[in-house]
Amino acid sequence: MAASFNESQKLDYLWKKVGYGVAKTSIPPPGSGSKEAYNESIPSPLLYRGDLVWTNSGDIPANPPSNTTSIVQVYKDGGGGGYSATVQCTEDFTAPDNQTWKTNLTNWIPTQFGDNYLVVVYVDTTGSTTPQTTGTRLFQTGSGSDDTWFFDYQAGILNFNGATIPSVIAGGISGKSVFIVGYRYVGPIGVVGNAVLGNLTISNTTISSSLANATITLEPTGTGVVSIDTTTGLIIPVGNITQRPGYPTYSATSLATIRYNNDYNYLEYYDGTEWLEVGVGAGGAIADQQITPDGTSVTYTLTQDTDQTSILVAINGVGQIPGSAYSVTGNLITFSEAPLTSDAIDIRFLASASVTSKIINGAGTTYVETTGANTVVSNVSGTNIMVVSSTGVSVVGNVVTNNISADQSLTLPSYTVAQSANISAPVAGQVIYVSNGDAGNPCLAVYSSGAWKRVSLGANISAT
Repeated sequence: MAASFNESQKLDYLWKKVGYGVAKTSIPPPGSGSKEAYNESIPSPLLYRGDLVWTNSGDIPANPPSNTTSIVQVYKDGGGGGYSATVQCTEDFTAPDNQTWKTNLTNWIPTQFGDNYLVVVYVDTTGSTTPQTTGTRLFQTGSGSDDTWFFDYQAGILNFNGATIPSVIAGGISGKSVFIVGYRYVGPIGVVGNAVLGNLTISNTTISSSLANATITLEPTGTGVVSIDTTTGLIIPVGNITQRPGYPTYSATSLATIRYNNDYNYLEYYDGTEWLEVGVGAGGAIADQQITPDGTSVTYTLTQDTDQTSILVAINGVGQIPGSAYSVTGNLITFSEAPLTSDAIDIRFLASASVTSKIINGAGTTYVETTGANTVVSNVSGTNIMVVSSTGVSVVGNVVTNNISADQSLTLPSYTVAQSANISAPVAGQVIYVSNGDAGNPCLAVYSSGAWKRVSLGANISAT
């Protein structure tokens, strides 16, 4: 009776632990103070160790692969050629003779991932590389002599759990071993490193989405805010016009989007209708400041950084000339002479003190830009068609000094003789095309000594 009672206690513990996730505190009915599993109240869930979690278990295919992958290691006859050899087990001599065999490998993939992950057991000559062909297969249900087996996929242990040991190994037949054909999980393990949570992928310090063009949302509850706790800085998205989200159209969900535009070199935000420079606003923000002079000082502090061409300065209603009446450095304005205490000084900030180095079309495909190399670039659809520098003009890659030419030809302005007389203030060396300047025939003309001189056109050009 004592043994039977002890076994029922063990079963009750397992029932409550596995089935209900609670601790066993009392024996089941009909004992005194007994409790059914649903009456136990102390939580005792099974432990799931983070360091043993199969991080990429979701990538295990429903049908086993024929060759080893980064996730699944394949074991079958032969070895090499993309898989590993059948695993020869060693006997566990701490158990009864021939009852338990060890693969000495863990993390075998169980049948919950697919029926075909069931390990296959063979008995063959020790050292065999072809037990699937030359060995004897042992079926899980046995041969009818209660010689069944059980495989612990986590520990990699084969145990003959029936009343008898299969006859092919019973009694410790010399020179025989158990072999296992199956599959092991060999992907990353643990919650540190790469992990997949729904549609989010966490790889070390990077969080990304597995969905194309998906938005990652940080959504606090109630009046909570998203806080970035650092003393260093926050890097925001950087891109050109064509890389704006939703380009070339934008939806209402883009409202308040902020980014750095490296076409214009400034911060910009989307107001629901258009992209605007941060601090300027639609149509440009005009701020106003009044200064009360002390009668002696020439330098005063402005409410924002600016430059002398970005503000309008009026003293007693009279506009002042920048660079002459005043100059500006940062947020300081310096007058050429000290204003009187009776002077009313008004400052209008027309724009922030930003320098625009690029003029670009709305599609972001054509622009004119000044560069740090003291050049002016004209670009159409990604190709520089003209670059102007101190050494000359480059047109479609051909550098020309002191004149302009194209890859193939240069088209001159066309006039008649009558029209050429109306050219305003021509200078020596100008060249034009005159459609009737050579006794009614076309010719070129060069301006020299106060008149257009004819350059007659001869016969067609010829290499011979």
